[in-house]
Amino acid sequence: MKKQYFLIALIVTIIALFTSQAQTRVVPGRIVVQFKSGTVSLPEGATKLSIDKSNILDPVTLEACTKIAAREIEKAFPSAIPGRTTTISPITGQISR
Repeated sequence: MKKQYFLIALIVTIIALFTSQAQTRVVPGRIVVQFKSGTVSLPEGATKLSIDKSNILDPVTLEACTKIAAREIEKAFPSAIPGRTTTISPITGQISR
């Protein structure tokens, strides 16, 4: 019986530890989004830019950025190379580039 309580306490502690670590990675005032190719014009070598009509090519995206008062866009993975980054769908398991 004591062994079961110990295991339950251990599991709860591990879950609490991982949950608290995930929460410390949250940056207030930032959201992470993925844009379709051609939505944002990011100059070569740039990792961050201010939001304006010249660099947001999709009017719907520009309107959404304006509504939430977004000031800038920053690459989440600055070292990623377009066309050489692989993702795996969590739903289908399909690999895509």
